Amino acid sequence: ASIHAGVRDEVRGAAMHYLITGKRPPAGDSVIPGVLPDTGIKVRPQPRETTAPITETLIEIAIAEERPDEVLRWYDRWEEGGVARYLKHNLEDRIADAVAGAYPERAFAIWKKRAERLINEVRPQSYEVSLQYLRKLQSHMPPPEWEEYRDELRRKHARKKRFLEVLDRVEDRQIIKDI
Repeated sequence: ASIHAGVRDEVRGAAMHYLITGKRPPAGDSVIPGVLPDTGIKVRPQPRETTAPITETLIEIAIAEERPDEVLRWYDRWEEGGVARYLKHNLEDRIADAVAGAYPERAFAIWKKRAERLINEVRPQSYEVSLQYLRKLQSHMPPPEWEEYRDELRRKHARKKRFLEVLDRVEDRQIIKDI
């Protein structure tokens, strides 16, 4: 709508200011043309307080605008929070995919973290889910680096037979079982 009204840049600027600082633009004194004057009605408080910057939304915007530098800037800021929480809607997966071309090492780190988190759950279903990250690593990493990482996983998780079966499937290797 802001594009059709010819005020895209003003709206984007005000929205980004809010997402970064958490401060709403003043109602009556807006840089956005066409905003209604202040009505005197107080803004309802949010059910849960949102703290600025609103990194998840800023990451989403950077991904949509295909700006890997900004994606990593806000992802790093989110990680600095130190709170063990998950990003919504597999956003971490989309972050890795968005930066894989420009910053492959960062994408590798995210995919490894996701795979290892699943492997450490010690559940066959989690091993299956980890397969998608292991395949991404195998297809994007230089072969010697992938082989080193794969061998490290084999050593580290040697007692997890089900996981080793999944790891073999990354390269579509046939598993020969003892009779």
